[in-house]
Amino acid sequence: MDDEWELVLATRLLTWMAPGGTRVRNHLLVTRAHLHVDADTERVDVVLGETSPMLQDREILANLPLFTPQRTDRLRQRAREGEGVALQGSAAELLQTWCDRGLDTPITYLPKWTPADKAGKLAEVRLAPNRVEEYRGTSHSSRSSGRSRPHGAKRLAADRTRTKGNQHS
Repeated sequence: MDDEWELVLATRLLTWMAPGGTRVRNHLLVTRAHLHVDADTERVDVVLGETSPMLQDREILANLPLFTPQRTDRLRQRAREGEGVALQGSAAELLQTWCDRGLDTPITYLPKWTPADKAGKLAEVRLAPNRVEEYRGTSHSSRSSGRSRPHGAKRLAADRTRTKGNQHS
């Protein structure tokens, strides 16, 4: 059995209190990172860009008012084509465009590393990088399993829980 670590870099945190009280607090852009270990030197390199980033607005905002996924279809395609990897400038441009189209309410883009406050009625997207690690003892590589999304990204999107007040986190 092969042991496998999966690492996903998540950026561009969306915080927002949707009409009806649903709190949204999740990263819009995820990029799988690969770890390369040199057995001789034990040097570990984190490599981005071997897989395309994923704009996960559909997964985060599905069925919420003021979100029309068709308005951001082209942006998701641009991400799949390799635009918006991790902390590159193209990611900022992609998400600034998303802020113009993503919701039928104004969205503020903040290119800051500062943590976000509680989700408010005004939607905000900020840099806010975060890593998601997933350890799995498995005999199947996620690359060969046919999954279109990194497992860590699936977990990141699935970690949002709905409670009274409907919180996505």
